[in-house]
Amino acid sequence: MAAWYGGIGPGALAAVSGATIAAWLFIEPVHSFAVGTKGDVAAVGAFFLSCLFIIGAMEAMHRARARALAELAERERVQVELSEVRELFAKTLKGAGQPSTSNGSPRREPLLKADSLAARFGERIIAAMFLAAAALLVATSVFVYEVGLIRIRAQDKMTWQLSVLRQLDEFLSSVKDAETGQRGYLITGEERYLQPFNQVRAQVVKSLESLHTLTVSGDLPPDKVERLTALAQQKLSELEDTIRLRREKGLDAAMAVMRIDRGKQLMDELRNVVGNMRAAEEKEFAQASLQSARAANLRTTTFIVACLLNLVFLGWAFQKVSREAQLLQATVLENRRQRELLAITLASIGDAVIVTDAKGCITFINRQAEELTGWKNSEAEGKLLKDVWRIIDEQTREPAENPVITALRLSAMVPPLDHRILIRRDGTEIPIDDCAAPIRQPDGPLFGAVLVFRDITERKRAERELHDAHEELARHATQLEETVQRRTARLNEMVGDLEAFSYSIVHDMRGPLRAMQSFAHLLGSECGPMNETAEDYLRRIKVAAERMDHLVQDGLSYSRIMRAELPLMPVDLGALIRGMIDTYPEFQPPGAYIEIKGSFPWVKANKSVLTQCISNLLGNAVKFVAPEVTPTVRIWAEMRDGRVCLFFKDNGIGIEKQAHEKIFQIFQRLDNKYEGTGIGLAIVKKGAERMGGRVGLESEPGKGSTFWLELSPASISSEERLPANFSTEVSA
Repeated sequence: MAAWYGGIGPGALAAVSGATIAAWLFIEPVHSFAVGTKGDVAAVGAFFLSCLFIIGAMEAMHRARARALAELAERERVQVELSEVRELFAKTLKGAGQPSTSNGSPRREPLLKADSLAARFGERIIAAMFLAAAALLVATSVFVYEVGLIRIRAQDKMTWQLSVLRQLDEFLSSVKDAETGQRGYLITGEERYLQPFNQVRAQVVKSLESLHTLTVSGDLPPDKVERLTALAQQKLSELEDTIRLRREKGLDAAMAVMRIDRGKQLMDELRNVVGNMRAAEEKEFAQASLQSARAANLRTTTFIVACLLNLVFLGWAFQKVSREAQLLQATVLENRRQRELLAITLASIGDAVIVTDAKGCITFINRQAEELTGWKNSEAEGKLLKDVWRIIDEQTREPAENPVITALRLSAMVPPLDHRILIRRDGTEIPIDDCAAPIRQPDGPLFGAVLVFRDITERKRAERELHDAHEELARHATQLEETVQRRTARLNEMVGDLEAFSYSIVHDMRGPLRAMQSFAHLLGSECGPMNETAEDYLRRIKVAAERMDHLVQDGLSYSRIMRAELPLMPVDLGALIRGMIDTYPEFQPPGAYIEIKGSFPWVKANKSVLTQCISNLLGNAVKFVAPEVTPTVRIWAEMRDGRVCLFFKDNGIGIEKQAHEKIFQIFQRLDNKYEGTGIGLAIVKKGAERMGGRVGLESEPGKGSTFWLELSPASISSEERLPANFSTEVSA
């Protein structure tokens, strides 16, 4: 930290202080500047060298950081200049109606933002890495301090364990000395041998008191100390008893007691207890020694790892600074290239370009602007734009607002404007259109504007010619519209006359047909019996007249449906179908069986046209059946997609699939064995279409047909509806 914030001097002072503190706190003997072993000397030296290396690394990092920040600042400055060039280049091309890229150059704003973000990101990375290195140093120092504390605790533990072992050894040695004095007295009987015994006995008592003190601190197990105390007291008592017997009764009495081996047993048990306690203490001593060694190794490893990480960081910082220098050089080259590109573009662009500073003073005009304004670049440079570029409104002839002033005031692009006149230096006038845009860095200050304008004399002439052409075209279009309206009215009149004429012809044809039928009937009744040939001729006349009459009636119906107004109103399908079945005998048994299933909704239709459609569908269903087959027809209704579908399913001869569309065309008959005019289904189709519906069928030869008629439902009150469900089979 001292090297990071203060430099080499404070860092060196901190290194010396750190080595001194390490020698005082961590090196045996602690709390002393004495160094006991060569390994400790090497450790202190390694610590001091590591500190010096860290100081050097910090100084190198400081210098690298300063150089990196300087490189980034220079790069920012160059990028500002480059952004100005790109901004001017982009505004010029945009005002000229061209895309804002040229020769593969990227768009200014995204590239500049990317460059700025990259520069800020690189600066942040460098700052973050320097902070990370400082944090690594702090963490290393704290970690080494904690590891040193662990080693100090381990060494204190070892010292204390050695003290405990020494006290145990002293206790056992005192008991042995007491036993030695007792044996010397027993053998010689001289009182001078009891002097060591008496001294040692006091030492044994004192040693026991020390051991009891260790039980209070938890260094020795209380049970073993109590056991050791009891054995020691028994041993001392045994020694005193033998000495008393030797003094009072002689050697034989004392030897007799010793031969019992009570003293030996007590001494062996004392040795055993002391040996167990010593083994436990030696085990704890070994653990503390191992912990101390691990702490020392960890401390050394930490120094080495920290040094390696700092080396890696220095390498990264060098690489980063070198890369920033390369980027700076590339940015400078890009700036130079953009300036050259801008100069070439402004000189060769087809539009006139004027560049101003933030105060509206001209800094550059290109060759086209010189030609249009009559001012040279050297003459116009430094002048206010309003003094060089004067414009008036084409219609009012009043001075027009300068778009550059507007762009600088609003800090926004002014869209292209026309209807303006440029007054040249010599007083001549040129129609122009112009646009202007401010020049600024992204989220940065405004430092100028660019004005792009062009001569639109030819365009004005073309617009006038185009306007005249439009007027001429509009006049011809009006005349054509009047002609079309006159001809359309005449055509409608002719169509109406033709429809009336055709209707009258068809209607008047029924008179001769009725006369033919009447005369044929009179001929048959007045002439009496006739031969077979005459009767056959008379029958043919009647059949042809009836068929012609049906054909005329169907033609009238088809013509009426095509041209008549068909008012639509709610119609009760169920009542209409039941009434038709009750009215027409050919729809009743035994001629035919018609089954009505379910309920029928009200539909929106023309009742007479709907009646004719249903009559034609039922007539075909009853007529087109195989010989000797009684017609059977089933009628029902369904709602599909909000529409009413009315179905007619018969057991007739069926229709081939390729004829499904053909049979709805007028005068189309598929089988001449059955009577008909070929107009019935055409009437059904036309009537359905006039009522806003459709008609269709599903059929196969020999399997009958199912015709369906689709109509719109009608909205009626609930009182007008039929019962919910009913099924009726018409019988004779």
